[in-house]
Amino acid sequence: MKTFKLVALTVVVGEENENRHPIELLDGLIINQEDGENHWTIEALVESKYVELFQELDDEKKPFTIQATITKPSNDPATFKVSVAKITVFEHTVSILLDGILLARKLSIAETILEDLISRGLEGEQLLEHFKERIHYKTIPHSK
Repeated sequence: MKTFKLVALTVVVGEENENRHPIELLDGLIINQEDGENHWTIEALVESKYVELFQELDDEKKPFTIQATITKPSNDPATFKVSVAKITVFEHTVSILLDGILLARKLSIAETILEDLISRGLEGEQLLEHFKERIHYKTIPHSK
């Protein structure tokens, strides 16, 4: 197993993965199980305000997508398909334990963002404006 620092987390939900929920982390780690099956465990320590979101996702009993930035904020986010394994509520914080698999990336982040924006019909200045914003925050669409 290999353990890494989790520095950013976004939950991506919806029919077309259009709803993004950036999660403010108090602390976090991510563990590569190194089991040959690409399984990962993610633990996020967050404020109590996020318990409802994760409880709803757990109640649905369906995997969902997250984007996790590992080690340092300048790294590109990795996309995972996860399920809630455990929610532990403390006095002022919540520990969210997720189990999932790393999804393979077929394109670079810039290519993926540009492809998504063009597919949404953006062009010209509007395309450039949205591209700059998305590349700055590294928000990529869910891999199909």
